[in-house]
Amino acid sequence: LRPAFEQSRIERVYFENCRHSNHSSGYMADFFKQVLQSNHFITRVSFGILEFAQEDVKTVCGAIESRNAGSQPIEGLGMVNCFENGIDTQTLKTILASITTSRTGNVVLNLSFNGMSSREA
Repeated sequence: LRPAFEQSRIERVYFENCRHSNHSSGYMADFFKQVLQSNHFITRVSFGILEFAQEDVKTVCGAIESRNAGSQPIEGLGMVNCFENGIDTQTLKTILASITTSRTGNVVLNLSFNGMSSREA
């Protein structure tokens, strides 16, 4: 599927329900990074019910920061129900740091159903 994602003129991508495999989140993070580096039409990406480890978040956020440094910024990121035991403060900081690198000034962030407390928020 990667060649199709890399070459299509799609603007929004949504990956959902991949918790069935222990290796899916790391694979999805690497897949996303490669697609985002190749397809500059994509401006919004969302993940749902896909459990991410902190390293996976760093991979995804690094790809977003790379895109934002160029002329094709990411305007939206969604990570819905992606942290089974809740989102920790360091992971939240990583996510916020990556989306604030966008020059558009209007970035949509959706972190619903991640068990955040007011300390993290």
